[in-house]
Amino acid sequence: MKLDKERLKSLQDSNIVVFDIEGIVGFGSYKGSELTGFFVHPDCRGKGIGRILLDYLLKQVGSLAILFVVKSNHLAVGFYEAVGFAIASEFETAYNGIPVLANEMVRQVGSD
Repeated sequence: MKLDKERLKSLQDSNIVVFDIEGIVGFGSYKGSELTGFFVHPDCRGKGIGRILLDYLLKQVGSLAILFVVKSNHLAVGFYEAVGFAIASEFETAYNGIPVLANEMVRQVGSD
């Protein structure tokens, strides 16, 4: 994040939610209808934490949720698709100064 000032600023301007079980194991952030950040510690994945955290975030954003994810992050794309997000567009961007392909994904809240 230190190298990517735009993403850091976006996160700082967001509402941040932390999942804490004897230590922080995940977080999510949102601003308006956009999920601006989402992370679950690798040791805690597959235990339902991501789903609980995402469900909470979706209740906060309103009727439409939007997020952006690096296209090659297949684990994340698959997770988001499994909970009702669909790829709306693909575009080139930079992450920490490195060009990457990314997906915009959208979900109508309540579309489980």
